[in-house]
Amino acid sequence: SLDMRKSIETRYGSAPTDEGAQAWKDRHKWRREVDLSSARQYLLQHLPTGDKRLQQVRDTQSDFQHWAAHIGTEPLKLFIDTTHPKTLLYLQTIMLNLQIIYAQDSAANAWLAEQEANTSSLFGTLRYGFSPALKHALHQEADALLNGLGDVTNLATRIGELNGVLNHQGFADKPWMKALKQPVQDTFKALGELASGAGKARFESVLLAWVPIDSRMALGKQQNIVALLRTLLIGQILLDSTARVAINEQTVTKLKQWVSEWQVLNKQISELVRSWQYPNAYNTRQST
Repeated sequence: SLDMRKSIETRYGSAPTDEGAQAWKDRHKWRREVDLSSARQYLLQHLPTGDKRLQQVRDTQSDFQHWAAHIGTEPLKLFIDTTHPKTLLYLQTIMLNLQIIYAQDSAANAWLAEQEANTSSLFGTLRYGFSPALKHALHQEADALLNGLGDVTNLATRIGELNGVLNHQGFADKPWMKALKQPVQDTFKALGELASGAGKARFESVLLAWVPIDSRMALGKQQNIVALLRTLLIGQILLDSTARVAINEQTVTKLKQWVSEWQVLNKQISELVRSWQYPNAYNTRQST
């Protein structure tokens, strides 16, 4: 009716088209078959149970955090020697399974990102063989390589340098690796044995599990791709895979296109959310 259309326009800023209104009417018979009163009563009846289950999930997440803080970054508290491939793989498997479960919550992802940044638990050193010293060395080398690489333009000018590192063989012979203490070198050696043998699939899963978290670090108001490139570089070093990754001009072009499309879509999403939340206050500017 005309009154209903005006009411909808007043509340939401626009009214559905004739086709949309007809589709709404066609589904009317199905809506009549839904007992909204009973559905609401069912939800209210089971709401306490849902709240109880949700609280159990939050308690479990809190237990994860307290347990991780108690263990810290020392695998020996769990009687695990990371210089031995079998025990290292055992601990990696347990921590990976915990991370997969824990990271299903967005707030938990933020906490995991903090662990990665602060190196305050085994979660933060999972992909480095639980060795803070190895993590520090790899980050230091990666940051030195990526210093000043803050946008796509700089990436295009340093393709050759990056590919030279990504395709280098024998990282164990590098001077910065030899400068590390022997237990750290032994952990790196154990990682290499696992990556090329029994733990290859598991180690790849570890690296992939951190991609969503690293991706959030690479997004923001300022363009920042260093976090993702660092992950790529460290993954290549630790896996020591024969299948090397190369960055070419096509990669740069696609990355520029992706950044441009992401900015447009993100702006459109923000406008849609705002127009939905404030239907009366948000109006499209029109020329007169």
